[in-house]
Amino acid sequence: MALAADTPRITSPANSTTAQVANTAVAYDGALLAMGTPQHGTSASRGRVFPWTGALGEFPLGFCYQGKVTGDTAATPPDATSVWIADTRVNSCPVTGLAGTVADNMKWVYATADGTFTLARPADPNGEPVGVTIQFQTSALCDVVFFGMGTKLAISAGGGTKRTWCIGSIKPYRGASGNLMTGVTAPCHGRILAVYAECVMDTTDADVDMSINLEIATTNVTGGVVTLLHSDAAGDKKSGTAVTAANVFHAGDAIDVEAVVNTAGTEADPGLYNLFVEYETLPGL
Repeated sequence: MALAADTPRITSPANSTTAQVANTAVAYDGALLAMGTPQHGTSASRGRVFPWTGALGEFPLGFCYQGKVTGDTAATPPDATSVWIADTRVNSCPVTGLAGTVADNMKWVYATADGTFTLARPADPNGEPVGVTIQFQTSALCDVVFFGMGTKLAISAGGGTKRTWCIGSIKPYRGASGNLMTGVTAPCHGRILAVYAECVMDTTDADVDMSINLEIATTNVTGGVVTLLHSDAAGDKKSGTAVTAANVFHAGDAIDVEAVVNTAGTEADPGLYNLFVEYETLPGL
């Protein structure tokens, strides 16, 4: 139903909200802002926004959508020291790690400083994406949609983007190489970052020597190979080799666990391992 032409309206940018600037902090137009979280923020920053620096407890929320505002938490009403924060598209934004091809599109963008952006996920606490690439331009520039508060909260409520998945349990006993598990259904669209195994039961078979790798939709993941040995003890974490390629999966893809038997087992007590995959979710299905 259409409103009457003379009905007063309150409008705002799409997917945006207002937030109070932290006391004495200065929010500049076009600056990437963050909010102090209840768990990690300081008494001055909890629930208030300020220029993002990447420190622990800063939750990036998008760009300031209006002119320069200096915070004063004693202001009444607080709207006098509030700013709009919204999903924002920035054209020809400098981002490191681009290839300059369509393969750049729909990749997470991370920040290492207010104006420094990269496709490479930084170490925590800065490891949460601040936006997504939407259109490549060159190997140095692309258009980016930076997330506002609503989008960031949705990502956070879903557990962020980095997760750990226990695929199942493995007994490293068999006489020949082959599949240990087949057709494990991928739960979403994502990228495998690392593979590892946890030894939960010692092996008594002195011949155990087996390498485990993953296959996505009949293609071997490059890297992520975990080697299981007789010398492994209960509680050992067996890290895989670095994952470098062929590691993107889609919702519904079949994941196979393959074994290369380096030394054939001779006993029926080869121990027990749980196999884990660290992955990040990606936009889409």
